[in-house]
Amino acid sequence: MSLLRMLMMSFLVSMCSGVGCIPVIGSSSGIFGTILAGPQCPVQIEGDPQCDDKPLAATVIVKTADGLFEVARFTADSNGEFRVPLQPGSYLLDPLPGENGFPHSSPQLVTVEADTFTQVDISYDTGIR
Repeated sequence: MSLLRMLMMSFLVSMCSGVGCIPVIGSSSGIFGTILAGPQCPVQIEGDPQCDDKPLAATVIVKTADGLFEVARFTADSNGEFRVPLQPGSYLLDPLPGENGFPHSSPQLVTVEADTFTQVDISYDTGIR
């Protein structure tokens, strides 16, 4: 088996697990965006860069719109950025919480149109008050 074929199969396995798999080979559509966590200060001080929301390398599970099947799973990079190819359709994004429950975020529905990458920004709550 060629190295390229092995890499493509590895990519498919990582993007497609379970009964609800939707293959993404050659997909020209999907989602992209940024994951941010905040607040960063107990008292938000406008103009203080240390209190700005910070990028988060969080993991998000992409599920079918009804939430029954996992379609993909991704982790944002250290800048909180992600880009995930997906077939057109509706999906439920289910952000995983941190180890002790924080930071956490809420699931959100997203619709992917054909031949387009849809921007999705995900906010995590740090629990700092």
